[in-house]
Amino acid sequence: MIEMTPPKYGVGGITGVLHSLLPGRDRTWMPEPVQDADCVVLLIVDGLGHSAVDATMPTLNSFVGGPITSVVPSTTCAALTSIATGVPPSQHGLVGYRFPIYGSVLNTLRWNFEDGTSPP
Repeated sequence: MIEMTPPKYGVGGITGVLHSLLPGRDRTWMPEPVQDADCVVLLIVDGLGHSAVDATMPTLNSFVGGPITSVVPSTTCAALTSIATGVPPSQHGLVGYRFPIYGSVLNTLRWNFEDGTSPP
C-alpha cells in the first residue's frame, strides 16, 4: 500500500520555498549549509516523487536535507504557481491544466488556447 503524506503549506512545503530564500527569513527548516548562505540555487525537478529521486539521482539524494511536500492537486501548474505565489492551489485557483476563459479553453501548461493563440 502506498503511504500518503499530507501537504505542508508554508514551512516544509513548496509554498514556503521562495519566501524562505529571501534575506533575513527563517531558514531553520532547510539544510544547515543553506541557512546562512548568501546565494542559493533553487532546482525544481518536475514529475518525480522523492522515491524516484532516491532511485535515479543518488548524488542529488545525498545532499543534506530531505524531502518537502508538494501541493494538492500535485499537478505541474498547481505546484509551480504555488512555488511562485507562496499559496496553496485553493487560494491561487490553478487546480488543473485547462480552464474556460475568454470564451475558449486555456491550457495552462502551454499558456495558449485551443486555437494556438495566447491570452491577452
